[in-house]
Amino acid sequence: MKTVPAGLQTHLDTGVTTLATLWKVTRRDGTVMGFTDHDVDLVVGGVTYTAATGYTRTAIQSSADLAVDNLDLEGIISSAAVTEQDLRAGLYYGAEVLVMACNYASIASGTVTLRRGWIGQITVRNGTYVAELRGLTDRLQQTIGRVYGRDCGADLGDTRCGVRIDPPTWQASTAYTVRQTGDAKTGSVVKPTTANGRYFRCSVAGTSGGTQPTWNTTLGGTTTDGGVTWVAIQAHKRTGLVEVIVDPHTVRDTTLTQQVWAGGLLTWVTGNNAGRAQEIKTADASGNLALWELPPNTVQVGDTFTVTAGCHKRRAEDCVTVYDNAYNYRGFDTIPGTDYLTGSYPDAT
Repeated sequence: MKTVPAGLQTHLDTGVTTLATLWKVTRRDGTVMGFTDHDVDLVVGGVTYTAATGYTRTAIQSSADLAVDNLDLEGIISSAAVTEQDLRAGLYYGAEVLVMACNYASIASGTVTLRRGWIGQITVRNGTYVAELRGLTDRLQQTIGRVYGRDCGADLGDTRCGVRIDPPTWQASTAYTVRQTGDAKTGSVVKPTTANGRYFRCSVAGTSGGTQPTWNTTLGGTTTDGGVTWVAIQAHKRTGLVEVIVDPHTVRDTTLTQQVWAGGLLTWVTGNNAGRAQEIKTADASGNLALWELPPNTVQVGDTFTVTAGCHKRRAEDCVTVYDNAYNYRGFDTIPGTDYLTGSYPDAT
């Protein structure tokens, strides 16, 4: 049931109305934008609803069977408000949308909410965009709870996984505990004050020295630090620099030669794509990082970025071999699948 302010209801009861539709978009990064189908800008509730970048929409319909109520919003791409680069970069995906109506001749009469939801699929074509607005019941379609599957259901570094993607910096005169084999949630892992491509896992508990030690950066090599012994492991987060643009999808940094970056995340720090994050498809021993999608803006040699390690969610290849975290594996790879059932079914012979 919708609540209509008294002043707006009085206006509606006249039968001859001066109504305008407002579209308020709140992106996930906190940016708030307003649009209207009126022919001049309107300021409502401190938000300016721009007419120059107005839109058209399909009919608003509601159903009583809990089906997802969708509508499409179509607008013209304008560099002053909505850019093609931002749309293709996914900045509007998941943005909250509030569609309202008001009396443009008497803004003080208030507004009535017509629809609230989130932006889903966005299509860009011929200088325009079409955004799908998904209704509130869309959230009821989401899977809640654990899903039984062969591969791990955790994301690398989350609370279920426990791998320290970005551990705390080493501190002097601090008590550290042993990180148990196979369990990334236990013990201490630190990074040096100056990044050197390695993290250090505590293998002998104790109190660190008064000054930072000279780190042994050989993988598996040990460093004595007061009463603590550290073992060098691969850093799971690194900074990078575009040395070569291999192709539109691929950049090269010859210091990032570990395949652990495959499946990880590349976040641009400087350049035309600063602040954008993209998934890494493959990584090789030459330092080539291939992205699943084209960067939304032009990449230039010298652009900097950060990369975080990826995980293909396999027990032996990832949890055991790369991250030494088999205890926290969240997959169900020992449950027989349909291939086992069909392969063991007796046949005519």
